[in-house]
Amino acid sequence: MVGQEDRNAPSPLDILQAENARLREELAKEREKVERQRQQLEDYALANIQDRQELAAAQKDAARYRWLRDSEIDRYIDIATWDGEHWSAWYGGSAELDAAIDIAIEQENEK
Repeated sequence: MVGQEDRNAPSPLDILQAENARLREELAKEREKVERQRQQLEDYALANIQDRQELAAAQKDAARYRWLRDSEIDRYIDIATWDGEHWSAWYGGSAELDAAIDIAIEQENEK
């Protein structure tokens, strides 16, 4: 009977091949985990860049507001447009006002 059991026992090569296959499966799973984590990090990095850009824009807007708020009474910025028939005054949120404020700040900083 001992001889029969020895013939049914896996050979050292069979054992190594089975272990190799198991390790390859484990490695493939770990690579998938790493790839998911890499993608998450990339997503977080992109979100971080967008957050920083939004923060920079908000800081610039806040600086404009503080400059207007803290300005002397004799400083005025008038924005008016002509549409060919009518004059219209600036009314909130205009890019032209932001540009005018930026120019005025730059001119003041040059003094």
